[in-house]
Amino acid sequence: MPLLDTGLGGLYYETAGDGPPLLMLHGLACDLAQWECQVPELSKTFQLILLDNRGTGRTTAKVPALTGTLSSIRGVAQDTVSDTPRDMAKVPASSEVPGILAAPAGALVQGLTTRNMAADAAAVLDHLGIASCDVLGYSMGAQIAQWLALDRQELVSRLVLAAGTGRFPARQRMLFRGWEKLFREGTSLAAFLDMVLPWTFGNAFLEDPASCELAMQRLIQRRFPQQLEGYIAQTGAVLEHDTRSLAGRIAQPTLLLTGEDDLLVTPSQSRALAASMPNARLQIISSCGHQLPLEKPEEFNTAVTAFLTDG
Repeated sequence: MPLLDTGLGGLYYETAGDGPPLLMLHGLACDLAQWECQVPELSKTFQLILLDNRGTGRTTAKVPALTGTLSSIRGVAQDTVSDTPRDMAKVPASSEVPGILAAPAGALVQGLTTRNMAADAAAVLDHLGIASCDVLGYSMGAQIAQWLALDRQELVSRLVLAAGTGRFPARQRMLFRGWEKLFREGTSLAAFLDMVLPWTFGNAFLEDPASCELAMQRLIQRRFPQQLEGYIAQTGAVLEHDTRSLAGRIAQPTLLLTGEDDLLVTPSQSRALAASMPNARLQIISSCGHQLPLEKPEEFNTAVTAFLTDG
């Protein structure tokens, strides 16, 4: 099993396909299986690098202990992350265990932020000997990708930010806190998804009972179910994310993909992020909500491939 040892547990990753490397960063409370509609197609053109973020899937790297309120979890990591970009993910190789990278305890910080999840991604790339690659981030993964482009500029050639925002506004922040409360109170997964799906899928998708049922079953029957501790830690990371004042420093060519009917990261949020970046453009996928990779996989895959192979 490909695990990168951080000293605080392992980061699970996989690779697929041949070609130019493409790092794929998934969304909140998901694992790399979220890309099931992308891997078969994109692996024909790219070498895909996929990982489970902390708190999900087969990654065992620690997240903050489940104590106190969400606000007590937020912000722990920010003060412990070096401001020197190269130091964030500089993890020495170890020859003691083949295929494993070792890091001194505390090298990857105890708290969870989108910034230190970017350091995790950078460590995987360093481990694989990838000096530069394209990066595709979806939702929380788009937030992580922003930090990767800021802190390890040399690693990122081009960016695709799907459902990307520099910061969530008040309405969505309240929504995330409400979902976290439901998760804490032990709401059944089926009931939880009934509340979440209208926010994450477009109306055209929701009008199709078969599509809704398939999406529900995919989420309920996950091979690696989401644990409460990881959900709370990732929610805190998403709500603390704020790159609005820094986005102008992201100079890599960037495509922002947004769903026309996205209620969670609205087109206006993605448009604002694109406008704040010097080399970015926005593409809107019609009749689509937040779940672009699942709702419109063919259009999504085509847009990603076209952008990353242009010139």
